Amino acid sequence: MYPLLVVAGLIFHRGKLLITQRPEGSKHAGFWEFPGGKLEKDEDPICALRRELREEIALEVDEVAAFDIIYHRYDDRPVLLMIYRCLSHTDVVHHREVSDHAWINLDQLAHYPMLPADQEFISSLPQKLTPAQQ
Repeated sequence: MYPLLVVAGLIFHRGKLLITQRPEGSKHAGFWEFPGGKLEKDEDPICALRRELREEIALEVDEVAAFDIIYHRYDDRPVLLMIYRCLSHTDVVHHREVSDHAWINLDQLAHYPMLPADQEFISSLPQKLTPAQQ
């Protein structure tokens, strides 16, 4: 089975990182994640990330740069997660397709139940992300 292609944003605003909570009724409801979503057929990953951010949280981002790729196998299928570092000029987030959001410091990630694919990435995040990238 081919992996599901998914994009996620490490979105920073004034040194804080944005995470969102999956809504009730969705797969993995209640878990927190880096905002993003699935690619549509033949869609460019950066275009997909921008589209998903507009649809889910009404947020526009700047300085989108490839950051990492994670392969994770969930029970029902594998996922290839393409992660991009982004900057936001605002901290205003609208809950269109999420139940909650938080702007946090990196050291606060341990206090949120994150999706398993994101957990794999989080363990190496402090070593990969320099203060200049925030």
